Amino acid sequence: MYDIQYDFVSCFFMIILMIIFLLRRSCPSRSNSCYFFIIILNFITAASNIVSTYLISYPNANNLFWMYASSALFLFSYNTTAVYFFLYLETVNPLHVVRQTPRHLYTIAYTIIGVEAVAIFSSPWTKLFFYFDENLTYLHGNLFTFLYIPSIIILAFAVSVLFRQRLEFNNYQFGMILLCVGINAAAI
Repeated sequence: MYDIQYDFVSCFFMIILMIIFLLRRSCPSRSNSCYFFIIILNFITAASNIVSTYLISYPNANNLFWMYASSALFLFSYNTTAVYFFLYLETVNPLHVVRQTPRHLYTIAYTIIGVEAVAIFSSPWTKLFFYFDENLTYLHGNLFTFLYIPSIIILAFAVSVLFRQRLEFNNYQFGMILLCVGINAAAI
C-alpha cells in the first residue's frame, strides 16, 4: 500500500498558498504568474497521486481508463515541475528586468514538456513508461527511469545559472531558490 498522507498535506498547503496568493493581490507579472502556476501544478501533482494511488490500490477493470489517466497526469505534472521552476527562476532573476529571457530557453522548455506529454500519455499503448498488466497491477515500463533525465538536466542547469549569477540575488532570494532546488532534487 502506498503512503499518501504527505499528498493530503501538500494539497492542504497548496490551497492555503493559493488563497494567500489571491488575497495578496500582487501586481500582475510574469514571475507572479509562473509562481501561481507552480502552486497549481503542485496541487495537481498531489491530488492526481492521491487518486491514482487509490485506484491502483483497489483495481477494477471498469476503472482502467481512470487508472491510466490519473497515473499519467501524476507523472506528467510531477515531471514538468522542474521545467516551470527553471522558468520561474529566470523571471525572478534581477537581470530579467534588464534583459528578457532568451526565446530559445522557452522553446527548449516547452519542447521538453511536449515530448514528456507525448511519451507519458501514450504509455497506455506503448507500455514504455508504465502500464497495467492483466491482473491490473501497476508496473513500470522499460524506459521509466528516463522520465527523470530532463528534470535532472534542468535542475543542474538551474543551479549553474543560480551560481553563475549569484551576485545578482540577495541572500534571501539565493537561499530560498537553493532550498527549492534541493527540495526538487530530493523529489526526483
